[in-house]
This record gives sequence, C-alpha cells and structure tokens, in this order.
Amino acid sequence: MAKQEKIDYKAKVKTFLADWVGVVKKKWWIYLVELAVVAIILVADLLSKQAAWEYLENYGVKELIPHLFNLVMVKNMGAGFGIFQGKTIALTVVTFIVVICICVYLFFALKESEWLRISLVFVTAGGIGNIVDRIALGYVRDFFEFTFVDFAIFNIADAFVT
Repeated sequence: MAKQEKIDYKAKVKTFLADWVGVVKKKWWIYLVELAVVAIILVADLLSKQAAWEYLENYGVKELIPHLFNLVMVKNMGAGFGIFQGKTIALTVVTFIVVICICVYLFFALKESEWLRISLVFVTAGGIGNIVDRIALGYVRDFFEFTFVDFAIFNIADAFVT
C-alpha cells in the first residue's frame, strides 16, 4: 500500500494569499466596476418597480404592445414561476446566503474569466433587488408580462438573476 503524502494546508493558504494580493494590486479597479454595475442594476430595478406600480395603481393592467407585452401588478410571494408561494422568509434567507457566497467568491477569485464574473455580478444585483422587496414589503413586485407566450411575470431583478 502506498504511503499517503501529508498536505501542508498552511503553505497552500499562504501561497494562495500571496498570489491573491499580487493580483489585487493589479486589478483592484475590477471591484469598483463590479460594485458600480450592482448599484446601477439595483437602482434601475427599484426605480422601475416603484414607477410601474405607481402607474398601474390607476390601470391594474396596461397593454403596451397588443398581443405581445403588458404591464401588470403582481405581488409575488414566492420564487420564479410561482414556486415556493408563501415562503418569503425562507427565500429571503436563502437568497441572502447565496448573495454573500457569491460576493466572497468574487472577492477571492479575481483570476476567473470576465464572463463568469459579470454573470455572478448580475445574479448578485438581481438577488439584492428582490431581497429589498421581500424585506420591505413581504413580497416581490413583478410587472413585465409577455402575452404571446406562457411565461412568468417578472421584473428587472428577475431578468438579471436568470
């Protein structure tokens, strides 16, 4: 039987951190760009929800493009496509944990591809947008409806999560 090698985890962590510090010194600006992207998406999501709901208070449903696209007020007490209805607290906790995990990953994984990073930034921004609604209102405000296909009613945050 072959003798197993002992892995020096302290040395591996020390090497990783030294490498990570070197990368951060060269690419620190990536954090700022990603933070700005999250902020822009979050502001767009929250402002669009507010504007759509204020507008729809008078209409309920507004057909924008006949047989194609409507604005409609929907209080989503669950997740996408109506699953997990009434599980707002659980969805908030799970989304919060996922967002934190993604942020930690993005913080330490500066060497990852730009496509992976921007995808994770989009998911983070969308998750935060829906967390804000769940905490403030107890539901997520959805309002985009495609009428030409059987599809979930959604918002900007949902679009970025997917």
